[in-house]
Amino acid sequence: EFAIVKKKRREALMRMFTHVKNRISGIYKDLTRTEKWPNGGSASLSFNNDNDEPYLDGISYMPHPPGKRYRDFSECSGGEKAIGALALLFAVHSFCPAPFFVMDEIDANLDQGNRKRLVRYIRQRVDEDENSFQAIIISLHPSFYSKADGLLGVFRDADTTMSTTRTFSLEKFRRK
Repeated sequence: EFAIVKKKRREALMRMFTHVKNRISGIYKDLTRTEKWPNGGSASLSFNNDNDEPYLDGISYMPHPPGKRYRDFSECSGGEKAIGALALLFAVHSFCPAPFFVMDEIDANLDQGNRKRLVRYIRQRVDEDENSFQAIIISLHPSFYSKADGLLGVFRDADTTMSTTRTFSLEKFRRK
C-alpha cells in the first residue's frame, strides 16, 4: 500500500511539475517583453534531485531577465524577484485555476515599466473567455486603477470611528 501511495504522489507531482515547467517560460516572457527585448526573458524549473522521490530535495527556479546574465533567484533584484514569483504563481494557476486572486501590493518593488507589463498581463487574463479569473488588487499606483473594472476605497469615518467603504464602477469609462 505504501508503494502505491508513493507512486500516486510522484505521478501527481510530475503531472503538475511538467505542466508548470512547460508554461513558466511563456508566462515569464509575457511579463518581461519590452520594445527593446521583444522576446522577453526566460525561466526554467528543475528538480534538485531527479530520483524516485524528487520532492525530497526541492526545486530550482531560474528566471532570466532579458539582457542580464544567468544567476540564482536569490541574487535577483526585488523587482526581478517579484516578476519571477508572479510568473510562477500564474504558471501554477494555469494547472489548478482559482476563480479569483487577492493580491496585496504585488507591484511595490516594480518600476513603472514592469508595473505596466504586469497590469497588461493581468487585464488580458481577466478578459479571456476561457481560464479567466477575477483579481482584487490592492495597490497605491494609478496604473492599476486605470485598467480596473471598479475601485473600492476603505477609510476611517471620523463620526463613527469605524472603517467605511466606498465603491465606484469604472465600466463605463473603460477603453476596449
